[in-house]
Parts: sequence; C-alpha cells; structure tokens
Amino acid sequence: TALRVVLDEDNREILVNDYYAKKILVYDLEGNFKRRLSIEGDFLLFDMYNFDRENLICHDSFNDSSIGAFHTGQSFMLISKQDGRITREIQIPFKKKKSTVIKFQDEANGMHYSYSHPSVFPIVPNFNDYILIEVSADTLYRYLPDHTMRPFIVRTPSIQSMDPEKFLLLSLLTDRYYFMEALEKEKMEFQTIDLLYDKQEKALFRYKVYNSDYINDKEAYLKSTPLNGEIPSCQYLEAWELVKDYKAGRLKGELKEIASKLGEEDNPVIMLIKHKKYR
Repeated sequence: TALRVVLDEDNREILVNDYYAKKILVYDLEGNFKRRLSIEGDFLLFDMYNFDRENLICHDSFNDSSIGAFHTGQSFMLISKQDGRITREIQIPFKKKKSTVIKFQDEANGMHYSYSHPSVFPIVPNFNDYILIEVSADTLYRYLPDHTMRPFIVRTPSIQSMDPEKFLLLSLLTDRYYFMEALEKEKMEFQTIDLLYDKQEKALFRYKVYNSDYINDKEAYLKSTPLNGEIPSCQYLEAWELVKDYKAGRLKGELKEIASKLGEEDNPVIMLIKHKKYR
C-alpha cells in the first residue's frame, strides 16, 4: 500500500513509499521502474519528504503505533535515495518518550486497540526547510538544508509534567501565520483547540478559515497531510457535495464554474492551498 509519493524533480524520479512492505519503489517520470530501496531495522517510515538531491527526510512511526513498550531512540532520519540506508539520524532531546496514540484493552475478548488523532504530522514543510515535531520534547525544531537545527517554537508547561497530556501540533505555516492545534489526550478520547499565532502581532488567537468561493460560510479544512514548501496543503471537495451546493446556489467564482460541469459520480476536486504571493 502506497502511503507517500514524493516527486524528485532534480533527479526526475518518483519515490513511492510501500509502507507495510518496508520498501521504497523508485520510478522515472514516465512510470518506468528503476530500483527498490529496502528499509532495514525496526522502522516504519510513514512520513517521507524530499530533502535534497541525495536524501529523503523521514519519520519512524513504529514507536507510536506499537502495542508494546515505546523504544527510546530517535524517530527522525535522512534516508539515501540510492540504497535506502540511514545517512543521518537527527537527534532531538527529550526526557521520556510520549505518544499521541490512545491504547486500551477490551477485557471481554482480550483484544488490544490503539488509535491516533488524524492530524498528527511529525514533519511539516516550511518553505525551504522542515519543522520536526517530536511530541516527547517541548521544543519544535527547524531542520535546515545545511543540516543545522534551530528552535522554532518552545511550549510551556513541559509535556513531561502534564496529566492529562496536551500536545502542540502544527497544521500549516505561512510567512506570517502559524496554524496550530492543541491536542489533549484523555483516557479514551481527544479534545482539540485550533490556534493561530500571528508573527506580526505576536499574538495567539482561535481561528476559523472560510472558502471564499461559497456565498455562505463554508469552512476550509487546513489539516490535510502537509505537501511541500510551495504547496503546503490541499483539500478534497467531493463532487456530489459540490453538485448539491451548485444546485442550491451556494457557489460563486471559479468553483461555481467547475461544479457546473460535474456529475455526482465524478472524482473529487482537489483544491491546492498555496502561499500568497505579494506584489
């Protein structure tokens, strides 16, 4: 099952993460198979992004999804695009391993269950670098192209001292605004608060974002899987819902024109969320 696909424009390749088989399949831009990268060790590289010409930047999700004890090692690493070996292990300091995964046991049938919040993204593209979010640490770091790491956000109080635990997650970053989420992990459920930090005003707010192609208020979802530094996020608009909104007169602008040509069984419309270009 392919869970991540990375476009490497410099090398003119497409890298497909076969997560469960622990392999990365490499194709040329015409779709011809070139090579297979095997991932060694107890790693599940769910999150994978293009770092530079030679490396991918990845996160090991095995620690968070395992039913057993968490291992205490590092979760971020650079992987060679040529042979899949770890070329660099990125060290993020923390005291004790934490997890956003909720785990419980059904004593009636002896089954173990675990689930995670859908918008936990350990790696978030930030223009030309990446933000690394180790939920066990109190500092979110920028990892730069020259392999240096700088503090990006420091949270307080410490995650190590909280009960119940409250995690700080990133959803989307612009040059002025940080769209974030506070995630409280309770025994059997999550509680969330959407937060916005304005760098210019140096202030923190609750936020709601609306799609301007709707006549009435329609919230835009900013918590899809982060894409890259140029297109940080996207939103899938279901065709059947767009057809319904078009017939109800709720749409305007370009989206209205697109919806006018859709059928209910068509594929979703993908709305790319890009950085605003200032003149």
